[in-house]
Amino acid sequence: MLCWGQGFFGELGNGSQTDTPMPIPVGVVGLPSGILAVAAGGQHTCALTAERIVLCWGKNGFGELGNGTTVDSLAPVAVLGLSPGVLALSAGASNTCAIMASGALRCWGLNYAGVIGNDANSKSAVAVDSTGLSSGIIEVSVGTCSQPLTSMRAISSRCRDGRTCRLQPFLGRMGPMRPGTRLS
Repeated sequence: MLCWGQGFFGELGNGSQTDTPMPIPVGVVGLPSGILAVAAGGQHTCALTAERIVLCWGKNGFGELGNGTTVDSLAPVAVLGLSPGVLALSAGASNTCAIMASGALRCWGLNYAGVIGNDANSKSAVAVDSTGLSSGIIEVSVGTCSQPLTSMRAISSRCRDGRTCRLQPFLGRMGPMRPGTRLS
């Protein structure tokens, strides 16, 4: 896998904190071959390997790398709390979520207003279960929306039965959306 752009927090994964402002790709140090998916967050990056494990690197101030610390990493580190069997992942500005083979959603990182869905408002430096989403999840999207004087992060996911489940911002709850409800 090759990356380029800002490297100040190690988000390029090449073992340095050097930017590559021109599209000059650099290799990610220690990343195995056979990457199935990549999720780029605000200043961190995660990859899903052929072994179905997740490796992340870059900024880690809120635990967005999921390795049990809040120390930035210039090279990929394994996410704790995820057994092999990850199917998909999505990264937001400072958090990330993964869908497990069981259909459960597990998230880590910044937990402003409970966005990682674990009924808490504190960050998590390891992957935790998203309450009420222990099976049936087939798609996830973690995003960031800026609003005046605040910032709001929302996680939405699609369940096997066709329902869309999402976080209710500022309430710290996830649940099924009513038909016609607009995601904004």
